[in-house]
Amino acid sequence: MPAKKDTAEQGPLAEEHSLLAAIVHDSNDAITIQDFDDNFKLWNLGAERIYGYNKTEAFKMNVGQIVPNHKLDEVLVSTKMSREGEEVRSFETQCLTKNGRLIDVWINISILTDEAGNPVGVTTTERDITERKRLERELLAIKEKEQKLIGRELRQYGPNTYGHCC
Repeated sequence: MPAKKDTAEQGPLAEEHSLLAAIVHDSNDAITIQDFDDNFKLWNLGAERIYGYNKTEAFKMNVGQIVPNHKLDEVLVSTKMSREGEEVRSFETQCLTKNGRLIDVWINISILTDEAGNPVGVTTTERDITERKRLERELLAIKEKEQKLIGRELRQYGPNTYGHCC
């Protein structure tokens, strides 16, 4: 990132661009840009941490190499809808890491346009939600187990055992 003094001398717009570039570069979330052939053109540090591929490797890849076959249509259709001007809501999907691990991600897809408003690519932001999804599954399993235990105790001892009135 250029020194603040350099961007300050160039004006507020240059300083803003410099700050935005630093945010994208250093984000914990994966931030990528793909061309309309789904090839990666930008791959930030968050993408490196989440997926395990460095920038050089990513630039030789396309979306189909990190999205498993059973989720690829979902992602490509969402990208196509966005490219055609339709609003695409953020959604959960799954991706593959360099070591082949399947992870859960929350993805935002947007169209990247040039100064004239012409679409030039697709930008995505992805957050690894694998741990959150694992905890949700654990919590659900605990709740189901509790409900079964309570149901069993109610059948065994009757509803009035727990101080409930008729």
